[in-house]
Amino acid sequence: ALLKTLGVCNAATVGDVKVRVRNCSGPRDVVATFLGCAEALDTQDWEELRAVPFLCARGSAAVYKASELYFASELLNAAEDRADIEALICDRVLDWLELRRHTPEWRFFCKLGVKEHPGLGDALRLVADPREG
Repeated sequence: ALLKTLGVCNAATVGDVKVRVRNCSGPRDVVATFLGCAEALDTQDWEELRAVPFLCARGSAAVYKASELYFASELLNAAEDRADIEALICDRVLDWLELRRHTPEWRFFCKLGVKEHPGLGDALRLVADPREG
């Protein structure tokens, strides 16, 4: 916000996050738009972007916030560690087939909050009620 106020960062580049997301044609357009100006995003912009559902899960038409999704197990270093819970989170796996580890897109999704594994609280909720995800 300070950089925008000082004119160091062009406010039009980032603008209102929710409006920018709405104006995008889909998840890939959102990622391309914000990845291109990620360095200009301030803390508030990141928080707003994290709060907006715009990503899809594999095999689902529903739209999720990044923090509600997981990376595909084939992208993880220890994918076998997640084998026991894979069936419980399968409807919450990020639908981004060509994603590779350590790419700018991967880092972007990590910063948005896409997770490798459910935390303990999430895992307990999934086991108790798999539909809750």
